[in-house]
Amino acid sequence: MKTSNLKFFHFIFFLFAFTSLSAQTVLLWPNGAPGAKGTADVDKPSMQMFLAPASINTGTSVIVCPGGAYWMLESAKEGTDFVPFFNNLGVNVFVLKYRLNNWSYNGYTYPTQLNDIQRAIRTIRYNAIQWNLDPAKIGAMGFSAGAHLAANAGNIFDNGLATPVDSIDKKYCRPDFTVLAYPVITLTSPNGNATSRDMLLGRNASTTQINLESNELHVTSNTSPAFIVQGTNDAMVPAQNSTMMYNALVDKKVSAELHLFNNGAHGFGLAAADTVLGKWTMLLRNWMGAGGFLNKKVSASVLNVTSSALSMEAAANSTVKFDITSNISWNIASDQSWLTASINSGSNYGTITLTASANTSTVARTSTLTISGNGVNTKTILVTQKAPTTGLGVISLLNADIKLYPEPVTDKLTIVLANQLSQADFTIYTLKGTQVYKAKTINGTAQVNMSNYVSGGYIVKIVTGDQGVFTRQIIKQ
Repeated sequence: MKTSNLKFFHFIFFLFAFTSLSAQTVLLWPNGAPGAKGTADVDKPSMQMFLAPASINTGTSVIVCPGGAYWMLESAKEGTDFVPFFNNLGVNVFVLKYRLNNWSYNGYTYPTQLNDIQRAIRTIRYNAIQWNLDPAKIGAMGFSAGAHLAANAGNIFDNGLATPVDSIDKKYCRPDFTVLAYPVITLTSPNGNATSRDMLLGRNASTTQINLESNELHVTSNTSPAFIVQGTNDAMVPAQNSTMMYNALVDKKVSAELHLFNNGAHGFGLAAADTVLGKWTMLLRNWMGAGGFLNKKVSASVLNVTSSALSMEAAANSTVKFDITSNISWNIASDQSWLTASINSGSNYGTITLTASANTSTVARTSTLTISGNGVNTKTILVTQKAPTTGLGVISLLNADIKLYPEPVTDKLTIVLANQLSQADFTIYTLKGTQVYKAKTINGTAQVNMSNYVSGGYIVKIVTGDQGVFTRQIIKQ
């Protein structure tokens, strides 16, 4: 074996050997999934959640969809086996258990599986603060039929359900990127996988139904960017599936990267024992890094995006609500001196003091900024960290998020950087990923006229060099 290959596998061993798996199961619909045929485990779609270590957390999440031709799930080889790889990159992992059909053909068919992954994406976005995640860095990764599902999610999405059953249903469900491994893409002949097709659509699916679920036919300029990998000798799913999807993405000018290995039988998973094929995960790492998905998460306590229309104007002795979230247990009531609030305006409008209740778990806690004196009519309030006192040394800017509420925008959006981040590039996207504005901050601030933008959700992405990438979702009213 060549020295370079030995070094590579020593790295893989080191990467995986020192990671312990600790999962929390999250039911996608705690009160019962829509269209459920019963109350057994197979009727309850869920995710296993594996959060990355706080010290290296990038905020990026990957929903992993195991393969199995829509009748079973390879949840280890194409699921939990990838947790150490991603967690050691600072990426949070959610292994999806979506609903399936069976050989009696009386199980779940389309669009149930699409509903399940869309609900998974919405759930992560809804809980992003509590779980210390970035709502604009959520990927869908799939293998074989699971890759068909991930690609489906990258093609078909909405800004929130028209008739939501809860607040989660109001969230946007487009994945920010997809990873497609030996994917079932088309369901048409001669390259479609017949078992996946029949399990997803039924044995008597019409041509219209088959075309509807052939992903290469529905790529648009808003389809999620994709990393695709497969072996050309795949005997179960022809490699043309990968090339068809890649060509469709390129035709629509969607960012895509394709890797075809000469030897890569279907279902290779990590392929850690293969000196050539096993390097595909490093290619994936490089691709994610180039896309900004491996940059460390920048907390809102360092970089605060607010609005000039934000309701921060407050009368004397009034309060402004905010959330503090930490991914470790701590008790802010025992020592509040590690946080301080200040007005970023240079005008003397009054004194701001910070109050908070005890927080002995990792869940978000709603707290208040108490406004005293003559009140506040500035448009930006920064909450920053002081030097930690005894017992609080483990709290850092990268594992505590502070989010000011509310975040509506009417005519103008104001971006304010902390002093150490005086210059940055920022871009505003629609929730479908369409860029609508791009500029640089000047002396730490920038202002965007939003009056001509349609109402709805937008994502502000700020690139701060060594500090990484910070994103925040806003609502144009």
